[in-house]
Formats: sequence, structure tokens, C-alpha cells
Amino acid sequence: MGHLPPEIVANIISYLTAKGSSDVTGDNGENNEKLALAPYATVSRGWQQSIEATTFAHITLTPARLASPLAAQALTPDRVRRFVRSIDVHVALLPYDVEARARREDEADRAKNDAVFTDVVRRLFELLAPAAPAESPATIAGARDGQQPVRVDANDRPSIKLSMFASSASDKEDMDRRIHLWSLYGRGDADIYEARWESSYLDLRAAAGKSVQDEAAALPELRCIREFVVGVTPTDGRLYSSRSFVPRTLCLLASRMQGLESVDWNLSDNEKRDAALRKMLRADFAHALQTLPSSLQHFQLSYSRRIPLDHSFQTPSILDETDGDNDKLSLALHKISQRLISFDLIADVGPEVLWPLEQTQGNDPLWPKMRRYSILHSAIAPSGQWRYQRSDSDNDDDSDDDNDNDDEWDAASSEMDPIAPPRR
Repeated sequence: MGHLPPEIVANIISYLTAKGSSDVTGDNGENNEKLALAPYATVSRGWQQSIEATTFAHITLTPARLASPLAAQALTPDRVRRFVRSIDVHVALLPYDVEARARREDEADRAKNDAVFTDVVRRLFELLAPAAPAESPATIAGARDGQQPVRVDANDRPSIKLSMFASSASDKEDMDRRIHLWSLYGRGDADIYEARWESSYLDLRAAAGKSVQDEAAALPELRCIREFVVGVTPTDGRLYSSRSFVPRTLCLLASRMQGLESVDWNLSDNEKRDAALRKMLRADFAHALQTLPSSLQHFQLSYSRRIPLDHSFQTPSILDETDGDNDKLSLALHKISQRLISFDLIADVGPEVLWPLEQTQGNDPLWPKMRRYSILHSAIAPSGQWRYQRSDSDNDDDSDDDNDNDDEWDAASSEMDPIAPPRR
């Protein structure tokens, strides 16, 4: 068995996967082909490598798994370099009780969630950092136990897609209850659902006397991440959205990923109760965009908000007082687009994202490598002015809105949006 050609071994493994995975379930209750294949890794060294190429290709990590010693034992630098192709990180936040579902998160709640996020980031970076390519021109791998040596070029760095999604188990319980009540009675209850965390943004919690920038700079460099995806709803049946992340922090994390080529971020710019917070998040995002690694080629960002049902409602300006007629975020996005191959944007941005208002003559914008450029802007400009208005105020095109001009969340506003669709 140990001397079969690799092609035959691959066919046998594919048969075992199809036959055995339906009888084995993992800790998420779903069929798990990895558990079905694992026992066959003991057949021989050759089988072990073929099995691990399948079982370690796609990894799912949670805070509990990252905290376990088994994580480091399983994801050794050699396995990460040779087998891992994608890593899904579910930042599983602490659950909350029924009483908490009727109130907004406070600073204590946010601190606990940030602590979970920070711990996940630290452990993840420490786990993946050793997978950097060797400094020698080439290394010899697999030359043990009579196996044919495999030459590994040190320049062929690992190419991993890292996805990050955050939620609490209680979020799903809320959504399930919401769907159940609406299916039975056509109404909700006193729970405020997503409004509980709408003004909470996951961030790194730095040690005393340190800044978030210091915390990010202390992280080891990762040379194995090719694509960084955040907040995109997984295709596992979840109907609820990912919790929101501080955009600046994602930029700082990406700055530690040397060789990063692509980002796909689905973030929230829907802060409507605290205009100062929204302005700060946007300004910090604009500044941090310039820290993205020079290797970045593809940039996809959804940073939109829901527009009011009432198209006569005047939304407040999100321009910082120091912006003048320019939106700092739009200018920063314009600047970074100059060095990209593809640029896809859904956001509240101004015309300066394409052509800065203060562009000097003879210094026109250039996109020397651009192959795809796409912008889908909101009906509302950063200044708060409507770009266009609906002629029929009874039209329900924006029925997924939750009344941006409400001063307080109440049961009526939650019932207008019985099942909020995922952002993507």
C-alpha cells in the first residue's frame, strides 16, 4: 500500500471521502470528511502526506481551538507551507442572556468582545508566523523513510486565503427567535436584535500605556497570507451578519501581512446615532489605508449604509470639520487605487475618489495597472445631500431600512425590518 503511485492513492482517498464522510460528524454537527479520512493517515508516510493535503487544505479556527495546544501541534510550519490553502477564523464572542437582548452593548460588553478579538489575533499571528519561507535558496523536504525527496523553492511562499467573521452564539438565537415569531404571529418581541451591537466595532485592546498601533506593530509578520477577507457572510446557512470591525485595525493587521495581494472587506458605515464616532472611524480609516502593503493588487470594499425610508429626511454630514470640500476617505481611496489592478467599491464617497477637486493641471490621475474599476455610490453624498430622491414616498424599495431618523430604537422600528438580510 505504501508504494502505490500517487494517482492511485488520490483516487482511493477520493472514494473514502465520498463513502465515509456521510457517517461522521464534527463538532459543528455537520458532515466532516476530515474526521472520516484521519484514520487512514497511519497507513504509510505517503498516505499521510496525501491525507494531510486534503484534511489541512481548509482550516476553521475559533477562540477555543486557537487556545488548545493541539492547534500548534496540527498546524506546524511545514503543514502550513505545504498544505493549507484557506483559513476561516470565527471570532466567537461571549454569549449574552435574555435580559441583555433588550439593551444596547455598553463599554464593559465591548471590552469583553475586544479582548476575545485581540486574543484571537495574537494567537493566529503567532501560529502562522513560523511558516515564512526558508532563507536558503532551496530546501529538501520529504526525504525521510525512503520517500522521494521533494525540492521546495524558498521563493514559492505559502498562498493562503484568510477569512474572518465575528458573531456570538446568542446572535443566532436572536435571529432564530425573530424568524419564529414572525412566521407564527407576524410580529417581533421586545428584543432589539442587531441594534444591540450596531454601535460596537471590534478593535484591538492594547496593554496599558500602549496604543492600537503599538499593539499591531508588535505582531509578527505573516508571509503566508495572499488574500484577506473580512465580514463576508459564510456559506454555512447563517442568516445573521458579521459583527462590525474597526476599519483602521484591519488596515494595521493587513500591514503585517507581507506579500498580501487581495482584500475583500464588508464593513459598516451605518453609524447613525453617534455622528462623531462615524467621523472618527472614517478619518482613521483614511489615514490607515496608506499602511496597506505595497504588494496589494486587488481591493474590494463594501462600506455602505442603509438610506432612510423618508427621502425628504436630511441626513447629517459625515465630513470632518477639517475636510473642507474634500472627503478624506474618498481622497485616500483615490490614492490607493493608483497602484492597483482591480478596485471595487460600494460606499458613501464623493467625486474626489475618482478625480480630486484640487487636481493640478498636467497632473491628471493615472491608473497604470488598472484592469477593473467599479464604484457603486450611495444615494447620499458624504455632505449629507441627496444625489437623487424617490418620487413616490410610498414606494418600499428601501424596506430593509430601520429608520435612520428615529431618535431611539423601539419595537415599531424593529418590526419594520423583520429579517434583516446579510450585508453580502
